[in-house]
Formats: sequence, C-alpha cells, structure tokens
Amino acid sequence: MPISKQKLKKENQNLTKRIAELERINKQRAKNTKQAKEVRAKLRPYLDKISIPNTAILDAAAKSAQATSTPKSAEQIAVIQKQIRELSTAIHRLEMIEKNRILANRREKARDKARQVERQEFIHLHEKSREKTTAELLEDLKDQLFYDAFPPRS
Repeated sequence: MPISKQKLKKENQNLTKRIAELERINKQRAKNTKQAKEVRAKLRPYLDKISIPNTAILDAAAKSAQATSTPKSAEQIAVIQKQIRELSTAIHRLEMIEKNRILANRREKARDKARQVERQEFIHLHEKSREKTTAELLEDLKDQLFYDAFPPRS
C-alpha cells in the first residue's frame, strides 16, 4: 500500500515539531542547570550555617512555592529540596566526623597527660628512694667516723 505524499509531509511536520520541542527542552535543561549552578555558588558560603531545622523551613517554603508555581518549576523546586537535604546530610556527617576527631584528640591528650603524670610520679619515687639511700649512707658514714674516733671499749 503506497504512502501518500500528504501523509509523508504530515509525518515530516510532526517530526520537525518534535525535534524543535526536544531542542527547546534541551535548552531549558541547560538553562536550569546553569541556574542551579549559580544558586549553588551563591548558597555555598551559607551551607555551613544550614542545619536540620532550616531545611524544614526551606521544605515548607518550597511546598508553598509549589502550590503557586508551574509543574516544571515545582520539579525544579523538588530537585533543589533534594539537593539541600543531601547537602545538609553531608554537612551533618562532616560535623560528626570533625566532632569525633576532636574527641579522639582530647582522649589522646588525656592519655598523654596521664602517662606524663605516671612518669613524673615514678621519677619522683625513684629520686626519693635514691635520696633515702644517700641519707642512709651518710648516716652509716657518720656512725663509722664516730666509731673510728671513739672505738668501743671491749
């Protein structure tokens, strides 16, 4: 069954429209990606300050914006919400890692301090025992000199 010239023209028009629509969508995606990068760049200095309660506020703001926006911008808002949650989670993980590192450093310093105190106590006791021995030697020497000067009468 031969295809008519009109059907081919119609199909060609449909394909041309579809290609134009796909190109427009692709340009919009590129624009959205560029905007998202700009937003991320602007938000980067503030990401350290974002905490979990702030993301709840952002979620509520995004939901209210979704109610008044077009479906595409609602999708964009959902993507941004997801990115904010991921960033918040990453920040939280980094904070926990930093906190654990600080605690480990504190524990290590406490161990070092305890070792140093033990070492000082050992040195002090050792010196004290050496002093005692020296004092005993002096006492023995004094006794010896006394006996040499005044030998016992037998």
